Formats: sequence, structure tokens, C-alpha cells
Amino acid sequence: MDFRDRTMVRLADPEQRDRLFDQRSLENLVAAGYETAADVTGPYRAAFDELRLGVRLDRPVTAEGGWSAPGGTRQEGRFTLTGLAAGPTADVLWRGSVTVRTGAGVDRVGAVDAAPHAPADGPELTVRYRPGAGAPRPVVLPVLAALLVRESVRPADLLAESRALADALGALGAAPAPGPVPPAPRGRAQVGWLVPPAVFDDPDWPGGAAAAGPAEQRAARAAAAGRLLAAQGIALLVVPDTATSQN
Repeated sequence: MDFRDRTMVRLADPEQRDRLFDQRSLENLVAAGYETAADVTGPYRAAFDELRLGVRLDRPVTAEGGWSAPGGTRQEGRFTLTGLAAGPTADVLWRGSVTVRTGAGVDRVGAVDAAPHAPADGPELTVRYRPGAGAPRPVVLPVLAALLVRESVRPADLLAESRALADALGALGAAPAPGPVPPAPRGRAQVGWLVPPAVFDDPDWPGGAAAAGPAEQRAARAAAAGRLLAAQGIALLVVPDTATSQN
């Protein structure tokens, strides 16, 4: 089996699935789907409520029409049909969540000072706040992501394929819904690239110039690519290839 087949088999196995995604990959997934300006940190923990392999995302088709019996009142209808227009295929469709930690807390009022001489338009108060204390609290972020497994990467082609997948998920109303707590979703469906570390041996990827050796350069390029892709709503998920690691 090649890298794609091996990875799909590991994804299908619940015992191996959790070990596929390291902390950097889950961080990339969160950054691709959510505004992470909030104080979001790890450890990250993935949950797989549903994981389907080889899913075609058929585009819905809307049909409108009208009919009436002779001499009767005209009736109109609008129908949404699926299965008529073939859409792109995701290697994996993951519905679940990622649990993160956030330090966002509630500040407490420390003191209220009244001005010694109230101005003519009313009393003047100065409110001093005491920052909220306590450990970061866990927040569960919904995830619905279409994943593409690739042993090699042609960025231009894969970006176009990813955009088609994101559009198909959005047309199905499948983007994560806004939640009551930060961070806020970016409002678009997530797409993830599962690739082996060897992809970033290519010196054309940015980020590796300042690294010392080949392993450090590979890691630096992967980190830089993860940041660039997250801004496009794409999560970079670097998956160790078991066949390579055993050689």
C-alpha cells in the first residue's frame, strides 16, 4: 500500500486514529476554522463523532415550478434535490470536535471610587478591575472537515480542489455554527491536508532557511506552511508514514 492507503486504513481504525494527529496538527485545524486571537492554548484533544471514508459531496439542485388543474388555483413549489449534480470527493469526512484551553476569564470589580466633587452633569465614578484568576478552562470547538490524503503536494492543484470541497460543504450548510464562547468560527467549512513529513524536504517551501539541519528545516517549513494555509481555511496535518518510519 502507498501512503494514502496506509493513512486511510489507520483513520478507519479507532485505536490508531487518535495517534495520527499531533498537537501542531490540531492547532492548525483550530486556526483554520476559528479566529484564534483569543487566548487559545493546548493541550488539544480530538473527538471523532463520525468519520466517513470516500465521501462524495453532491451539490444540491433547486427546482422551482408551478402547476394547476383546469380552472383551478395555480400552485407553486420549490424543491431542493441531491444526487443530480456530482460534487467533489473527500477522502475523509470528519465530524466531531477539538477541545482546547482558553484563558479568557471574567474580571472582577476591585473598587469603585466616587469623585470628591461631583460634576454638574452627575456623579463621576472610577471603576478599578481585578483580573480574573484561575487555570485556563476547556472549550469544545465543533469540527466538520473534509480531509485530503496526499503523498506529494502540488499546491496550485490542491488549493483548487480544497476550495471546491469547502464550497460544497458550505452549500450543504455544513459549516460549524457560531458558539456562545470564544473563539468565533471563521464562517467557512474546513479542509485538511494529510501529508507525510517528507513533503517538506523540498527547499521551495518557505521557512527553513534559518534552521540548522535537515530535520529542523523540515519542521520549520511545515510550521510556516501551516500558518499560511490556516489563513486560507486549510489545516495542514502532517502524518508520520509508518512504512518510512520502519525503514
